[in-house]
Amino acid sequence: MGAVSCRQGQHTRVSAPQKQGDNIQGHWVQGWKSLWCGMGTIRSGLEELWGLQRHQCLHQELLQPAPLLLEKPQSEWPVPQFISLFLPEFPVRPVREQQELKILGLVAKGSFGTVLKVLDCAQKAVFAVKVVPKVKVLQRDTLRQCKEEVSIQRQINHPFVHSLGDSWQGKQHLFIMCSYCSMDLYSLWSTVGWFPEDSIRLFAAELVLVLCYLHDLGIIHRDVKFPVAAERDHVAMLASVAHCESEIPASINQELSLLLHELLCQNPLHRLRYLHHFQVHPFFRGVAFDPELLQKQPVNFVMEKQDTWPSPLESMSFEDFDYDLESLVHSISIDSY
Repeated sequence: MGAVSCRQGQHTRVSAPQKQGDNIQGHWVQGWKSLWCGMGTIRSGLEELWGLQRHQCLHQELLQPAPLLLEKPQSEWPVPQFISLFLPEFPVRPVREQQELKILGLVAKGSFGTVLKVLDCAQKAVFAVKVVPKVKVLQRDTLRQCKEEVSIQRQINHPFVHSLGDSWQGKQHLFIMCSYCSMDLYSLWSTVGWFPEDSIRLFAAELVLVLCYLHDLGIIHRDVKFPVAAERDHVAMLASVAHCESEIPASINQELSLLLHELLCQNPLHRLRYLHHFQVHPFFRGVAFDPELLQKQPVNFVMEKQDTWPSPLESMSFEDFDYDLESLVHSISIDSY
């Protein structure tokens, strides 16, 4: 058996005498050990040389300026939070593109946003632009709703739905641009006073196609108006809708009365919901529920000609009112009288 002795921190193994075969094997082992020790020495030298060269390179890089870092604009990254919160649905547009839009007038003003009539000088077309203050979006916690509105409009492609032209953000507002309609259905009804039955059938068929199209995409239109007075909040409005008894005028014909009764049914299971329900309904007898065919049917109304005056705001570009929208809306309202 061998013994181990320790002296001055070194370990020496004293082996017992070996046979001749064992002696040959020992020479092979010592040869491999010498070879590995030599490779380890060479590797250690290379590592030391590599480390020295790497240290010199790093030292030179620190002494020399970094042109890429100095040339990169500081405004590119990081993006301010007041901008990044609304990305990517509302990208940042160059000022040059916004200057091509000229304000023609005010379309509507609600509690959530303001809709303006604008002229795109590059396309020579009129659009409607919904302007929503960022502060109100964050205060009312409607950021997700705004993003979903834009995402949904990008997916929709229907002849009876306004297409999304563009969406972007300024420093203080969000902008959603859609195709412009010269007159909505309510304004038309307020102007002419009444609709003939053929026009009612045509408008109703178009609305049915749009709502069924949205439902097939899994989209619910949350702003369809039933004949109920407005309430102070959503809870009171829901209670009013659920318990209101609508009165159908006795002057309308039986088919239309049946349609209104089935549309205003408080029980959703008994309410008209699917396209084939409308296709076989007596009121729509003979109506082809096809968008192309419905667009070819004429609708004639006698409209009084109104004088149009040029707007004094046609020279104002979008960058000029991104800070103070309320003053702009107030000036438009005064000029319209």
